[in-house]
Formats: sequence, C-alpha cells, structure tokens
Amino acid sequence: MLGSSAAFGVGATGDSRTVPSFLAGTTGISFLNLGIRSGNSLQEVEASLAFIDHAGVVVVLSGFNVLLSCMQSLGEFDLFAPLFQEETLLKMRDYSLRDFKRFFKKRRMPHPGRHVVATGDTGIQQPRAGVSSAQRPDTKSQVENALSVFRRDIGHLAQPCRGPRRLVMAIQPFAPIAKPEISPEEEELFALSPGAESSSYDATMARLRETWPAYVTALMGICRELGVCVIDLNALEYPGWCFVDLVHMTDRGYEVAAKAIDSQLKGMA
Repeated sequence: MLGSSAAFGVGATGDSRTVPSFLAGTTGISFLNLGIRSGNSLQEVEASLAFIDHAGVVVVLSGFNVLLSCMQSLGEFDLFAPLFQEETLLKMRDYSLRDFKRFFKKRRMPHPGRHVVATGDTGIQQPRAGVSSAQRPDTKSQVENALSVFRRDIGHLAQPCRGPRRLVMAIQPFAPIAKPEISPEEEELFALSPGAESSSYDATMARLRETWPAYVTALMGICRELGVCVIDLNALEYPGWCFVDLVHMTDRGYEVAAKAIDSQLKGMA
C-alpha cells in the first residue's frame, strides 16, 4: 500500500482500522503499509523500491498531495517534485551541519538574520544572503505541473507491475466533493481544521474545490492511457461520520474505501 497520510491511516482509531488492514482481512493478502505523511508521488515511488519487485498486489491511495504541493510550491524543488514546507527547508539550507550540531548540543542557533556557510575546518564564516520566494504560477499551470509529476511517477510504478502483478490507483476522496452533505461531527471537525480561519487557507480550499473534479478526470485518463487500473473514491457513498478533516477519514470511511478497492482487485483476478 503506497500513498500519503490517508494510506497511512490518519484519523483511524488504530492500525487495524486502516485501508491496508481492512484489505488484508477481505483479500487474505498481507499489505505492507508504506504510507508517508505529507509525502508526494515521487516519495511514494521511492518507498516502493525495496518491495515492488516482490509484490503481488500494489495499491496506491493518493492523488491529493501532488496537487496541493504544486499549489503551494515555490518552484525550488520542481525538478523532482514539489515538497510541503518548502519555505522552512529553504531556510534550513542556509545553515551548516555544524550549526545543527551546535543547536542540538546547546539548543541555540545563530541569529536568523545571519545565514552562514561552513568552509573547511575554520567553522562558521561568511554571511549568506536570504532566499527570496519564487513567484507562484497560476492555477492552470500548477494543475498541469501536478498532472505531469503524477504521470511520471505512476508510470514508474506501472512498469514493474506488468504481468501477473496487480496495480490499482485509488484516487483519494476530497470531502467537499466526495461528500457534499456532511454529518454534524464532520461539520464541527472541519471548522477546527488548522488554518481554517485564515484567508490563504480559504483561497487554497476554494481553488482545490474548483479544480478537483477536472483534475480527478485527468488522473483517471492518465491511468487508463498507461494501462493502470483506477478507481475514483470520490464517487462512493459515505454514510454518516466518515471524515475527520477534508482528506482523512474515520474507521467507517476507510472501510468504505477498502471495500471499493477490494471489489476492484477481485475484478482483476
């Protein structure tokens, strides 16, 4: 099982209530949970490398993070794939390993206004200019970038899975689209989401709502073009309390998703 935090099982009450565990119970196949919190599609490929050659079934529960990370990207990591918290990573690169060693020993970093580099054995030397934020592209370009990254990475996963192995791409549900009518529990929890009261959060969620249906259609088209079995988990019925936030589910929600993936796997047998 590859994917991000939804594959990992954020929101579930325990390991036994995640999608990989539900699938293990219904299929009789032991699923290794390789979900990566805040991971992108390239990191999902990397997580598979040690195992994919020996896997009879590969399920990818993903799709959301590659779009969101592209929307938030500063452009510094786009060669491989956008990352979350890029601004923090860009600040961290202005410190040497000695700075971090010193921090962990003394819990004190150099003044943030003096970005530094280490040269040779002489320690901390010349100040370094701060990193400026790149201009973010428009939404259309961000979606195109996300689809390009997805095509590359699902294509890599598809190559070892040809033949007797089964590969299923399960497009994770985005609650505003997957469940227009939410339960009282979901309404209360959605209001508590981190950043829910910030204007930037509202703007990002609005862009995601606007682009998500067409983006999912494009993901499905890419999978079919590459011969990858795909299922849209946004199209399922989620009765009652199924989401803890906009992208993570409760035990019930994960069970609904697992049953749909199980049906897809049985159809490929």
